[in-house]
Amino acid sequence: DFMLTDFCTPSDFFFANGIIKYFPAETRVYEEDIDDSREEYLLSDRNAIGLIKKDLGKSGNDIMLHCPYPSKRSLLYFLENKFEEEFSKCEKERFRSKNDLRPIAFMQYHYGFQKGLAVPSTLPHRYLALYKKTIDKQFNGVFKTRKYKTICINDVAVPEDKLLSVNDLTIDFLESYFPLKSSFEK
Repeated sequence: DFMLTDFCTPSDFFFANGIIKYFPAETRVYEEDIDDSREEYLLSDRNAIGLIKKDLGKSGNDIMLHCPYPSKRSLLYFLENKFEEEFSKCEKERFRSKNDLRPIAFMQYHYGFQKGLAVPSTLPHRYLALYKKTIDKQFNGVFKTRKYKTICINDVAVPEDKLLSVNDLTIDFLESYFPLKSSFEK
């Protein structure tokens, strides 16, 4: 659901020395507030915070914007080897579960920050939640201003009776914003 909507360069996502830029939202997750009844993504963040704290003594708690997640394979391989047992548990689950970690969308940034491998940054980005009553106005604003490098169109919680009209709005927006096929499309 992430899209690049303007010309991007590696410097939008990485510093010249290879340090990852990550994009925290204003939302935080607090380990002590998350019990086993919470959504799986929160359980995964709790798990990651616990592992990072155990290894490094502290961890961040920022939730990331719903935008592209720049990553470094070397850091992800390091984490997978460092926490091999926990990654193995996560890998064995068929669906989201209490054993999840979210290595790309959460863990790599907080571990990387503690190790000097990732730094919080900003990115011109717009999150578009399709359940919002004003989604037509939001699409129009994004289309007119074209000021965002990335957008996310998220289909969470769209009421069933609005699904067809929201689908039509979304198709109209996408066909208007991206009138030409990319070289990757047939």
